[in-house]
Amino acid sequence: MQTIGDDQSSDALAGAADRLRRAVPALARRTIALYVEGAERYTGTDVPHHLERESTQTVRTIMRACIASLTETRPPLEPAITEAAALTVDRVADDLPLEEYMRCWQLSYTVLAEAAAAEIREPALVLHAVTRMREAFDLMARKVADAFAVAARDAAAADSRQDAEVIEALWTGRGWTFAEPDAVPSAPLVTHLHLGPAPGEDAAAHRDRSIARHRKVRQVRAQLRRDFADVWLMDLRARTGRIVSWSHREGLGDAEAAARTLRTLREVTGAEVTTASEPAHGLGDVPRAARVSAAALETGLRLGRTGVPLTMDDLALDHHLGHGSLALPSLLERSRPALSRPELRETVRSFIDHDLDRRATARALHVHPNTVDNRLARVAQLTGLDAHRTRDLLTLAVAALAGDAPEASGAEEAGSRAL
Repeated sequence: MQTIGDDQSSDALAGAADRLRRAVPALARRTIALYVEGAERYTGTDVPHHLERESTQTVRTIMRACIASLTETRPPLEPAITEAAALTVDRVADDLPLEEYMRCWQLSYTVLAEAAAAEIREPALVLHAVTRMREAFDLMARKVADAFAVAARDAAAADSRQDAEVIEALWTGRGWTFAEPDAVPSAPLVTHLHLGPAPGEDAAAHRDRSIARHRKVRQVRAQLRRDFADVWLMDLRARTGRIVSWSHREGLGDAEAAARTLRTLREVTGAEVTTASEPAHGLGDVPRAARVSAAALETGLRLGRTGVPLTMDDLALDHHLGHGSLALPSLLERSRPALSRPELRETVRSFIDHDLDRRATARALHVHPNTVDNRLARVAQLTGLDAHRTRDLLTLAVAALAGDAPEASGAEEAGSRAL
């Protein structure tokens, strides 16, 4: 019998590893089938879609990392751990116990070890192979189990709603008595969030819709906690969220970092997450900052600026022009014949956003520049307002930024809308 280190044994392991890699998709499907068969929580008609997608992919990742350990001194375990750890948030959202989650992991190793034994056959080489794979598997399983426990604790803390109570008290100016008054931010950053719908939230079954909402919220919470260590308090719901952070310039206060995280959230959850932040000068200033960030978020959403970090500094003119005054109903009424038409309203908005450049406007709207000219001429024909005259343009800008043609029912109500 050859020793493990000789060339023939190494070639045998390499050949077996190559054949096992090709068999991974079938082995992963077998693992999930065995898991479902032994799970009391599932029936033949009640198997979640994630078992056929995310869980099967996780099993494939586990198996490939274990197989790599047969021939590589440093197999790529960290990417597998990172991928699997990110998905633990989903399993926590499904109320899956840790023991049940790890049962699927154990099945993946068992199925792979049996396949490796069948491929290699030589007893000493089989023992060597399953030992190497087991070492890799155990390392991944320990780290992912830790990630699962962290996600479960975070979910439990969120369900307790303590952060929500504190935030509500700070938001409304009632204040809060902290056990350690010195351990609070002296100049916090206040952030409002809007969470768009995620895949599955429109499912026919109430249970599926509920699971999709919970999964989205917990994925968003976990990603924010991973990316921004300076988050102090967080309250997330299915559509909205409120955060208080320690820093004005780091975390959500860093526009580039916030934009990267929002792009990641779009990829991870399938939902557009939009934030609006405002710095506060101490906890006593939080109510003002909360009103400003809420107004910035409302303005950004009204203008279709979703999936990006917003601030009132960026939207001050849009907010000012788009909100109520005693004159707003007259301005809206004068512009209504044209701006009640979506294509004309969109053209005016884009013409303003692109500094009255007809060619840039045309590129943004994916139309010919002559189409932009024709639409602006139609606006002038319907309203008497020429977008190339300053006062007429300002009138159109107010109406275009005031929302989707709101009814002028009152000076302060016109143009405003709840988050």
